[in-house]
Amino acid sequence: MRDLNDYKDQYLLNNPFEPHLVKYRRNNILKYIDNYQSESILEIGCGSQPLFEYLDFFKKFVVVEPIKKFTDIALGFAKNHKLNNSIKIINQLFEGKTENISDFDFIVCAGLLHEINDPLELVQALYEVADENSIVHVNVPNAFSFHRLLGVEAGIIKDVKEKSHFQRRFQVNRIFSMDDLQELVKSVGFEIIDSGYIAFKPFTHDQMQQLLDKNILNEQLIDALAEMVKYCPKYGSEIYLNLKKTI
Repeated sequence: MRDLNDYKDQYLLNNPFEPHLVKYRRNNILKYIDNYQSESILEIGCGSQPLFEYLDFFKKFVVVEPIKKFTDIALGFAKNHKLNNSIKIINQLFEGKTENISDFDFIVCAGLLHEINDPLELVQALYEVADENSIVHVNVPNAFSFHRLLGVEAGIIKDVKEKSHFQRRFQVNRIFSMDDLQELVKSVGFEIIDSGYIAFKPFTHDQMQQLLDKNILNEQLIDALAEMVKYCPKYGSEIYLNLKKTI
């Protein structure tokens, strides 16, 4: 079972380079919210940066977040948001507790499926809360990220699905390839309408942070590296799917 308190501490205090991945992940999500003209949004797990902070229009935004510290952070942001009356923050696990959560254009489950003990249970819950008009966005790290392939070639890990020290620290339960993720969502009845890769990252989080700290790379080059995913997409750091419920 996941230790959510330890996860919270690691996320807030011992998480090098992750803010960059959060930014790239978020920008991709915001692009699709805009593309699909979504007005009612559900975010499963907001961490320390709820997505509504980066939106200036919606009719309804609900966050379901099990960690009290992150819930409190989200409540603070919501209080100062111009659309605060349209925001609801729920402090609970999402899996198996969806009966009072419904009617969303866009449902976000980013950076979560790989961490939990039973990803199938969460995907089933996403299917239950979606309706025929919902877009469901899921995102996880990529087993075939360039940095993991480099780790195999260097003998640091034996294969791309072996957990790194960083992933063990963050209680990662499973490492997905694109095929794995697609198979999982299809197993409950989802149809895949978009798929892709996010952020080329040639080295581990710790190594990327060291390159920044030592001024070997600057923010401009880090962002440019991330954009290189367009030239070698299958080796991107993360993978995503946009899904619709089959009726």
